[in-house]
Amino acid sequence: MELDNSKRSTFVTCPRKYYYSYIKNFQGVIGSAALRYGTAFHAGMEAYYEYIRLHGWTRDGKAIEAALLNAKKSFEEETALFSSFWEDFRTLPNLLAALVQYFNFFAGDEGFLQVVSPERAFKIEITDEKTGITFFFTGKIDLEVKLNGRIWGMEFKTSGYPIVTQTKNIQWSPQILGYSYALGQLNKGEIPDGYLTMLHQISARKVKSGDYGKLKIDFSRPPQIFSLEDLQDWREMFVFNAFSIMEATAKGQFVKQRDNCKRYGQCGFWRLCEQGVPLGEENTDGFQVRKIPWDVLKTVKKENIIEAKEEVVG
Repeated sequence: MELDNSKRSTFVTCPRKYYYSYIKNFQGVIGSAALRYGTAFHAGMEAYYEYIRLHGWTRDGKAIEAALLNAKKSFEEETALFSSFWEDFRTLPNLLAALVQYFNFFAGDEGFLQVVSPERAFKIEITDEKTGITFFFTGKIDLEVKLNGRIWGMEFKTSGYPIVTQTKNIQWSPQILGYSYALGQLNKGEIPDGYLTMLHQISARKVKSGDYGKLKIDFSRPPQIFSLEDLQDWREMFVFNAFSIMEATAKGQFVKQRDNCKRYGQCGFWRLCEQGVPLGEENTDGFQVRKIPWDVLKTVKKENIIEAKEEVVG
């Protein structure tokens, strides 16, 4: 079994949502402006830091130009995947404006932050000691950098929530814990000094006219430092979740986790669950099957995928 954090966290949230998302590969026929924006913002970051890795911190504007072009390309490609979108303030012009603000906000990185590796995917073999069963932890590390000569990981996240809320939400994040563990494996057992999560808020409220008012754009980059015990706890959780998914798949038993139906707004698959019909017999009007099933390893170039067998971290 190959298991990334998106699949793992979706199953933990709701097994039925996991079934619809990753076994049936359903998605709405109307695209999400938030997901399109986040994907394009990541594309801009990837191009920006890759240029810096190759050419250093230059002042010719070419790193920024590369970022804006790649973000625009990604935004347009995501747009082409759907016939229409739930449109809001997360437009292409606002995306490009936010990227420029990001470069100004973190202008102090020049000469301080060294780019070690741009976006790359990993596939790490994890074997359960009790059963001998092997799972593969997969994922994608946004950035690996050096600060004062020490390795740090960096993750980019976009949201409409205020920075203070996002900061609370990422504390002890299983994704960041898992990526810290992964970096330790990729670096032959040497765990990173910590992880930086670049939080980006973009939000706006509707005014009486029905249009959106003033745009709120903000950034923060809080650090997190984990102990060896923290990473071992994550590993135990990952193996436990992997066995749970394996068992549910073997039995075809994907229960509805009612605690999460409306935790952060109504679940996108709510209408399927509420039909009250046997699993697999739902009316799927309003949904489509992804042309390419989700696989994090297929979102990067093959040469940027690193495979590793688990080593003791220290």
